[in-house]
This record gives sequence, structure tokens and C-alpha cells, in this order.
Amino acid sequence: MKHQEKILEQSRDFLITLYKERPREQTPYHTLEKVWDTVDIAEKLGEKVNLNETEHFEVMMASSFLYTGFWNLDERHTQQALKNLEEFAKATSLEDSMASIVALMKSVEDDTEDKSMPEKVIYDTHYYFLGKKKLIEQIELKSLEEEESHGDVLNEYRKAFELITNHKYRTTYAITKLEERKAKNSQKLLAKIQKEESKEKKAKQKSRKLGRGIETMYRTVYRNHINLSSIADAKANLIIRVNTIILSIIITLGGTGYTFFEGGFFKYSRCNICNTLR
Repeated sequence: MKHQEKILEQSRDFLITLYKERPREQTPYHTLEKVWDTVDIAEKLGEKVNLNETEHFEVMMASSFLYTGFWNLDERHTQQALKNLEEFAKATSLEDSMASIVALMKSVEDDTEDKSMPEKVIYDTHYYFLGKKKLIEQIELKSLEEEESHGDVLNEYRKAFELITNHKYRTTYAITKLEERKAKNSQKLLAKIQKEESKEKKAKQKSRKLGRGIETMYRTVYRNHINLSSIADAKANLIIRVNTIILSIIITLGGTGYTFFEGGFFKYSRCNICNTLR
């Protein structure tokens, strides 16, 4: 027992260092405090179902490293968490329990009901938050943490609602203590989803109206441009026609012998030739 307590203390120091040196700095949901809370929950559930000392120790170790994979940039969180556990095991005498702890960590992703009691404890520890207050706040923090990749709050609400709808606690203690609050959280999530969907719908309608307004503006500007171009074309055609008429008159008069010079506006130039000959 003292040996196991010593390893647990060493694991705390290891996790503190690991958290300080984590490559991914922004982890508002998977914090060090969440790790401590998870370990406390595992210890509490282990006591309620009367796990023996070895099982209790293995469950607490598994819960200690369960979320450490989220501190790394690699999205393969479980694999990274197992690597962290292996690194810690190299510096301690954890080899005897290593296989059992790894199996417990992997069992969290298994939703089958055919589980050993330690697996039930670690499973309920992992999903303990579904039956607690402030679930909405926890989901929003998770969404913030995943914002850089694919997270958004409405999507997280939907995933959480699907999870909470299909989820079942495994231990009698969790069923007794958490199911009622989990049902209330389910109702709150549904209301949140409906509210966010309504906001999203209104935003899309507003965007669509704005898009139509911009389209109408472009059409109006284009129509005005066409009208102005038509007016300019009409003026140009009028000027061309007037100039054509004037040139036609000048050419016609010139061809018949009239001139615009020598005192008169029109003067028959052939008469001048006749007078000169006389």
C-alpha cells in the first residue's frame, strides 16, 4: 500500500511537469485541475464499489493519465496518453501493473456493457461530468479548446446531446447519484440546441437579405450605367447626323458654284468669272 501511495505521489509530480511543458498551451477544458478532479472521482467510485487495493490503485493511475494526450498537438489523444504513461513507468516500478492500467485506459472507448468492475469504474469516471451541474459551461470550454481545428459550440451541443441520450452509467452508485441530473442536463442541452439553431437560422436569413440587397444595388447601378450609355450614344448619333447634313449642304453648294466668301454669305462664283471675261 505504501509503495502504491508513493507511485501516486510520483505521478502527481510527473503530471505537473508534463503539464508545464505541454506543446499545446491552450487547453481550457483539459486542465491539470480536471486531472485531479478525475482522480478524486475514480477514488470515490472505487471505494463505493469496494475495489481491492490493487484494482483501486490501477483505476487511479489510469484516470491520472487519461487526459494527458490532449496536452499534445497530435490528435491521437489515447495513443499519446499511453506514451506518457510508458514514459512515467520507465522511471518507476510500475511494470507489474502496466498491462492492467493500459487496458483500463483503452476500455473507456468501449461502450459495451460486458465490463469488469474496474472498467465500469473508469468508464463512469470518464462520463461523470454528464450527471453534474455546469455541463453547459464544460461543453463551451471544450468547444473553445477545439476551435482551432473543428470545434464550434453548436456542434459540441449536438454531440453532447447525442452522447447523453445514448449513454448509460455502469456502476450502481453512478446510476443512483447521477441519472436524475443527467436527465435535466439533457433537457437543458436540447433547449440550448434549439436556441442556437434559431440564432443560426436568423443569421442565415439576414445574410440572405443582405445578399439580395447587394444584388439589387448592382442591378440598379448596371441599369443606370446602361441608361447613361444610351443617352450618350443618342447624343453622339445626333451630332453625327447634324454634321453629316452640314457637310452634305457644303459639298452640294460647292458643287453648284456657290461660295461663302467675298462679302456675301452665298455668292454665285460663276458670275465673277463671267465679269472677268467681259
